[in-house]
Amino acid sequence: MMMLAITAVLIGAMLGMRFKILILLPATVIGSSATLGVGVAHSDGFWSILLAMVLAIAALQVGYLAGTVVIASSRVGKDSPVTVVVAQKPAG
Repeated sequence: MMMLAITAVLIGAMLGMRFKILILLPATVIGSSATLGVGVAHSDGFWSILLAMVLAIAALQVGYLAGTVVIASSRVGKDSPVTVVVAQKPAG
């Protein structure tokens, strides 16, 4: 379970640094399907698979949030809009 959580956080962080929030829906579906497939292949119980799916989804979203925070904090000084005041002569 811990390996699943760490992997999902890292994937979420990567997605958060690269894509917009709409990527979370397909990533959640793919991650849930993969977790379900691995759980069935290992003959895990229903509640164990469900817990793993919830953990993977939550970790993916936490990682996405962390990735967007990292990107936003690295852009604070660089992409800030600069106001330029231009003096104009009055018309006339």
